[in-house]
Amino acid sequence: MSRKKIHLQGNMVAMKEMDEGDFDQIIQWRNDPEINRYLNQPYVLTYQMQEKWYCEKYIPSDDILLIFMEKTTGIKFGTVGTYDLSEKHRCTVTGRLIVGERQFRGSPELLEGMLLFYDFLFYEMSLHKLYCHVVKDNKRAMLFNRRFGFVENTEEIIYPHHCEVNNMKLVEMVCDLKNYERKKIELTPILSHFLHQKLGL
Repeated sequence: MSRKKIHLQGNMVAMKEMDEGDFDQIIQWRNDPEINRYLNQPYVLTYQMQEKWYCEKYIPSDDILLIFMEKTTGIKFGTVGTYDLSEKHRCTVTGRLIVGERQFRGSPELLEGMLLFYDFLFYEMSLHKLYCHVVKDNKRAMLFNRRFGFVENTEEIIYPHHCEVNNMKLVEMVCDLKNYERKKIELTPILSHFLHQKLGL
């Protein structure tokens, strides 16, 4: 499977690889001051900048950037992705998580989408470890990542260049398959409850 042709299907959510048709939505989200405060983007993103990054950096790379879409309405509500893939060590950095449409924050659609995303990384890409980097005072993001099995990396920091960005200190967190599956067991009944309520499944 080409990593630029990813399509993931859930009951409430579909996820697809970002393309040029998503630029306007991504630019709007990333320039939102509420979202931008924790992003590595100390500037106003323009269409030309987004297009240049996509063509020159993203397409030639092993990076992944997926768009969350609510299946009933087709509403795009956010992004999530990976970068710095290491084939040798079977690990990558996860991030670029944006929930741009406020009604989907903390939603069952987001929960299902994140499980689809992590399932893809662990089971289809056969990765062993996932890393992420969270601004120290972003407590909500810390708790969100812990919900899926991430813990603070207390061993050697694997991606030190991601731990201080634009004068912000970030904490490196790590998740392996065992931790993810333990958390997934806890989350699956919650998702099943929402699916029964919303879709009668």
